[in-house]
Amino acid sequence: MGRKLAAGLPLAVGALLVGCGGGATARPVDPGLTVHEGKGFSVGYPKAWTRDPKRTVFRGADFEVLQPDPAGGPPRASWSVFTEHEARPLDRLVDGFVARSKTARDFQLLERKKLEGETLDGHDAYVIRKAFSTAPSTAATPATPSATGNQGVQLRQVDLFVRVSPGSVVDVRMVFFADHYDPARQQINAVIGSFRVKT
Repeated sequence: MGRKLAAGLPLAVGALLVGCGGGATARPVDPGLTVHEGKGFSVGYPKAWTRDPKRTVFRGADFEVLQPDPAGGPPRASWSVFTEHEARPLDRLVDGFVARSKTARDFQLLERKKLEGETLDGHDAYVIRKAFSTAPSTAATPATPSATGNQGVQLRQVDLFVRVSPGSVVDVRMVFFADHYDPARQQINAVIGSFRVKT
């Protein structure tokens, strides 16, 4: 597995804490999303989320936005997209991703689901949802503010893996502070449903 897709934890934890498909008819994208155009695909992200050049969660991401905190605090969620040159079967790639994820602190696999039917216009796709936590820290950082002390931060991560061509896989990754995950479920599903493979 490539280095980008293998990353299960933020590389800089301190930073965090339309469509044209191949189907017969174009499916509308949720109006709460802004569409990101990638090479051979498009996918939506929440409209209110913005790029922040001062913060990087995943340095290898092709594109990344963060959920701003209305109170002016650090972002509590991120949305990142990666493209990897990868020809192995997608199920094998996902196997490796889950195996590497198990090394994370307090890891729990919440869901591993192969998407079937018309969702991705016939392209192989998986959704992986997992829970984990950052290591305890004695110093407050944007991801581990002083209110959390040195207990670390509970996180939830959702990865949508889509094979967009025989040699290319896209990973759309959403990471949330645990208390922001459940309220965002509808938004997460809208992001997953917005993915289009360009033909």
